[in-house]
Amino acid sequence: MLQKLKIENCPTCDSRDLAELPFAESYHLPTFKAEHEVRVSLCNHCGFFFQAEPLCQTELDRYYSNNSSLRTTEIAVVDKEIFRQQASFMAAAITLAGKSLLEVGPDMGQFLDFLREQFGCRTFFSELNQHACAHLKRTGHQSVFDSSAADTRFDIVVMRHVLEHIVQPVQYLCELRERIVDTGILFLEVPDLSFLDSDTSGISFEHVNYFSPATLTRVLDRAGFIIVRQEHALNREYPVARHRVLRMLAVKRSFETKNALLRHIERQRNAITDRVEQELRKLPTGAKIALYGASWLAEKVLKQTGIGSHHLIGIFDKDERKQGGLFCGIQVFDPAEIPAKNPDLLLITSSFEEEIVNYLHVIGYSGDAIPLSALSVCDYNSEQ
Repeated sequence: MLQKLKIENCPTCDSRDLAELPFAESYHLPTFKAEHEVRVSLCNHCGFFFQAEPLCQTELDRYYSNNSSLRTTEIAVVDKEIFRQQASFMAAAITLAGKSLLEVGPDMGQFLDFLREQFGCRTFFSELNQHACAHLKRTGHQSVFDSSAADTRFDIVVMRHVLEHIVQPVQYLCELRERIVDTGILFLEVPDLSFLDSDTSGISFEHVNYFSPATLTRVLDRAGFIIVRQEHALNREYPVARHRVLRMLAVKRSFETKNALLRHIERQRNAITDRVEQELRKLPTGAKIALYGASWLAEKVLKQTGIGSHHLIGIFDKDERKQGGLFCGIQVFDPAEIPAKNPDLLLITSSFEEEIVNYLHVIGYSGDAIPLSALSVCDYNSEQ
């Protein structure tokens, strides 16, 4: 009897608020000499769509290990074009040349061949099918299960049309995350359920999960990844996936606790305070100081530094509604008055740095002007 897994919690959000849809389709599985009925559920909480009672992962692995589907080493013109698109998508986040790369489920390894030939990648594979594994080894790709690769961590991990086959995607990605270097990336491509039209894939026995951008984002987040790039693609001439596909690049999230977030907030706060205090210490007694921009950053500078104990002559701002009034108790002036008031130090507390610097040149201001970007510099490497 086939070993099945009853899904009682949503694989993406753990909600138990599931609705089984009135749909059932039977498949004959020659590997098991048995029938398998596919039924599907929808999570009412997050909208994830998945098989209600898939085969357990060990049964699925046995199925893929002995699957009799035709496997070919031929590469069509459309294959090469898709490979170029996928490589270009990855190259937007990481330099491919010479990188160590693991592909999960590479079939006969055509994409691995392409990456090795085009970019000199050191290629590894994780493949269940016995026939495909033998071919991959013959063509010089290394199995991740070899003892020599047991501790290898990779710059790039590729999962093209694999995650939809994994019963517990969050758990699987958590384990895979440990095989990626801290500066590495994960490349995913899955069928795309963003749109429900004639170009959207249907139900398949092999697909236990059906992702949209929202649900795939949730899975990656729970597994400790941050998405850095995403795109929708469609190539009706591509025999492997004629339907819509969703591509994502993700990196490992660098923090897991609230303490890390608190440290980040404190670093940012200290960066502003320390930078301003550093500039103030350089000034001679009685030097005139002003801010350009009556903004939230100006408020931080006024409240979190000792600038108030110096000769602060005012704040300049182009917003006529603010001119003539007070900001945190400080007079706000028209920037046209800067030459007349001639501050020795002007802290630019506005996001429009380039425009302000250009304006200062136009009006002939020759004093020191320190922009926002310099105020918020924070050295994260110092704590590594």
